[in-house]
Amino acid sequence: MIMFWLIITKLFIAPAEAGNTIAHILTLMALAGIMINSLLMILNLFPLPPLDGSRVVFSLLPEPIASRYAKLEPYGLFILVVLLASGVLFKIIGPIIDGFQQVIYTLIT
Repeated sequence: MIMFWLIITKLFIAPAEAGNTIAHILTLMALAGIMINSLLMILNLFPLPPLDGSRVVFSLLPEPIASRYAKLEPYGLFILVVLLASGVLFKIIGPIIDGFQQVIYTLIT
């Protein structure tokens, strides 16, 4: 989806800068799509057991450690909600999201 929104932005950014209202609206929508999808992608890669990032970590860990890590899964959603509500999660993934979006915005311009 990020690539789709990137293409839409590339197509409509020049007409939007020229004053085309429809192109401006589509460009803003595409930029919002890039932001939302990059947030979801990076959040999903966070290594907490209900998320996909934990599957990557699980496959890289040695078996004894991986089995203990897998035991976190019943509590993972609760941990995720606490991290989200406390703002700690954003402090961890916020700089990663910002860096990723800077790379994407560099591709746009």
